[in-house]
Amino acid sequence: MFALAEQRVAQAAWGNVWQANTAAETVHLPELADAVLFNCTHHICRTPAAVDNIVRQVKPGARVAMADIKFFPWWTGPLNLLAWLKNRPHNAKAADLWTPWSLVAAQCENFQWHSTQWGMGYIASAVRKETLP
Repeated sequence: MFALAEQRVAQAAWGNVWQANTAAETVHLPELADAVLFNCTHHICRTPAAVDNIVRQVKPGARVAMADIKFFPWWTGPLNLLAWLKNRPHNAKAADLWTPWSLVAAQCENFQWHSTQWGMGYIASAVRKETLP
């Protein structure tokens, strides 16, 4: 997928696209980003070092967006087995599916989310805090 993305960027001559195939905990962007999207990156969003590294490289006040899996509402009970099974290959911390956005939200303001996929997914948006702890 990375090679395909490199090829697409080269063919389109997108000079404003920068790619890195490295760990989120250590990636270093060439400049502060205008926005960040965490899409199907539950394992990254639940790793404090990765979240800290990425969010610190986004401009203060920049847009932060997220979309991924979460548990269904508690009252649906057995349906959460489906969410757990779907996420199991990617993350061993099933309890993190209750609020998978919490580490990112702590570094943002105006954090809002809503359910998708009949309650098993979410889409969230916020802005990066002007100053981080």
